[in-house]
Amino acid sequence: MSTGLNYIFSRYIVIALALSLFTGGLIISNVQITFTTQRLRDIGIMKAIGLVEEIGSFLSGEAVILTIIGCSLDVVLVLQYIWFQSKF
Repeated sequence: MSTGLNYIFSRYIVIALALSLFTGGLIISNVQITFTTQRLRDIGIMKAIGLVEEIGSFLSGEAVILTIIGCSLDVVLVLQYIWFQSKF
């Protein structure tokens, strides 16, 4: 009976992780859209002075930083959850 419950719970965990990954991707996309619309004037100035190639790397760098922060926070929360489950 125990192995059946472990199988069911592991499936739920995989589904929850997939949903959190999808949700995280949507959140990062929305934040990037918000950052871009808030910085339209800055992007226009960067284009005017000839920094067209740097705009993409600037926005991609922000996305990478947000992704690393979000993944790190997720890993910490999962490890805390595993530790909490092992104690009780």
